[in-house]
Amino acid sequence: MTTTKELIEFLKKFPEDTVVEILSADECGRDYESYTSVNFENLDLTNDEHFEFTDWTKNSIVNKDKDHSLYNLKTLELGIDNS
Repeated sequence: MTTTKELIEFLKKFPEDTVVEILSADECGRDYESYTSVNFENLDLTNDEHFEFTDWTKNSIVNKDKDHSLYNLKTLELGIDNS
């Protein structure tokens, strides 16, 4: 289990301009809502399978003109993918 205090300390490890993305469940493009059970799992910030940090600013392949959405971007993805 991760507390708010632990999450704040964890986030301090990354640059302040990092974009944080949260893994969410997808309904596979359905146009209606389904009412199925949702499982909440503990986020383990010591397990690198629960997060991924990517610093595109240090990627020599990313081109400012071609890859403008990635250029100068840092992302931190949080979540557990059990699919």
